[in-house]
Amino acid sequence: MSEYADAVAALRKAERVEGAARHGSSWYARYLLVFGTAQFAFIPLVVLWHGALATAVTMSVFAVMVVLLSVYAARQRTARRHFGLRHGLTIGAWTLLYTATIVLHGRDGWQDSVPLAVGGAVACALPLLVGAVFELRSAA
Repeated sequence: MSEYADAVAALRKAERVEGAARHGSSWYARYLLVFGTAQFAFIPLVVLWHGALATAVTMSVFAVMVVLLSVYAARQRTARRHFGLRHGLTIGAWTLLYTATIVLHGRDGWQDSVPLAVGGAVACALPLLVGAVFELRSAA
């Protein structure tokens, strides 16, 4: 009977550890939510505000946000299996969409384009927010 009790105790401990790991890994959803919602301010600023001051301010604010998010991520104790792959795909998709927005912005007819600012913000936020939803659903 003692072996049975030991097995039950081990299974309960494993369930607690798994629950803690799932709960602890929800930090990545918060990371993606912050980064994703920031796109709704960042992309319109990049597309609609011009000049040296605009570049200095937007890039400085973006750099500070990336540093703060990186420090936040580095301080987390848990990450789910295949985290690197998921993060790479999510940030890779954002990079492609951000690059497409900037390339379009540089073409004739797209400077000061409000539709590009709105569409670019939505497009750039989309992979980040979808990733956050996926992480939240996986943590449940």
